[in-house]
Amino acid sequence: MVSSGNGKNSMNRLDVHETQIDIGKWHRHNFPSATATDQLVIVMEELGETAHAHMKMKQGIRTDEDHMSNLKDGVADIFISLCAFCELSGIDLESCI
Repeated sequence: MVSSGNGKNSMNRLDVHETQIDIGKWHRHNFPSATATDQLVIVMEELGETAHAHMKMKQGIRTDEDHMSNLKDGVADIFISLCAFCELSGIDLESCI
């Protein structure tokens, strides 16, 4: 968390570098044979799913679904899969942004 200077925590901040390392450890444990190419395909898959949710929301179809929740899940999945891709590729995501 980041302190606002008045002793109160004003917002939560994500440490991208530490998060990438943590996700990398989790990913290597759960998917030990995955390659960077495998993971890049997953990043693209998650991006497609997120785009699909956005399109449904914009078009006003499938109103029984929680499109905003699907979008938020998709964004999180993109970030997680991108962190895993970066770990497998030797890229420090934080330094890219």
